[in-house]
Amino acid sequence: MVMLLLVIILIIVVGIFVAFIGSSKQVRSTNDLDDFPKLSFDSQMLYRPVRSLMRGIREVTESSNDPAVRAMAESVNQEVKDAHDRVVQALQTRDQLRKALEDHINVEGEVERLAKLREGAETPEEKLSYTKAYESKTNELAEYNKAKVIIKKIENEIEMTKASLSELKTKLAVSDATSNASDRAEDLRSSLGSLETIQTSVTEAQEVLRT
Repeated sequence: MVMLLLVIILIIVVGIFVAFIGSSKQVRSTNDLDDFPKLSFDSQMLYRPVRSLMRGIREVTESSNDPAVRAMAESVNQEVKDAHDRVVQALQTRDQLRKALEDHINVEGEVERLAKLREGAETPEEKLSYTKAYESKTNELAEYNKAKVIIKKIENEIEMTKASLSELKTKLAVSDATSNASDRAEDLRSSLGSLETIQTSVTEAQEVLRT
């Protein structure tokens, strides 16, 4: 009786262990695809819809019986992953820009202060000194304003990427019986082309950060 009880307990333990291993593998597989990147809180708010759309598109391509979707599944998922990576890079760069701007939050006030000091200078040497400082701060302000423009551009391009992902997901999910697989595939390819955004803004942002 005791032996039978031990066997039953052993079977239960082995069953739990096997289930745990299977669950862990599934979680690792999901995490490999969807690791949450390190972003600021407000960048996470911009990122989450992109992440959700990306996962939704992957689920549609994996479950679809549409011949065009099945034929395009691998390239669709790769393009979506590339778009996702560009969004993450853009948001991380955006966070770096915002941090850089915080370090120069008083630059506008400094420009105004130096302008007044230059106007009130009593000697040519003093005026020249204030002029050089004023010009330096003015150049800094120009970079500050450029960074703000790029941040807004990145945010707009992320919104465009979200719209493109949403459109692509709809096209993948809705089977069009009036179109043949070749036409459907071409339509999907055109939608994929609209995902190639943001990289220019990231390059611009990184140039600002290097200055």
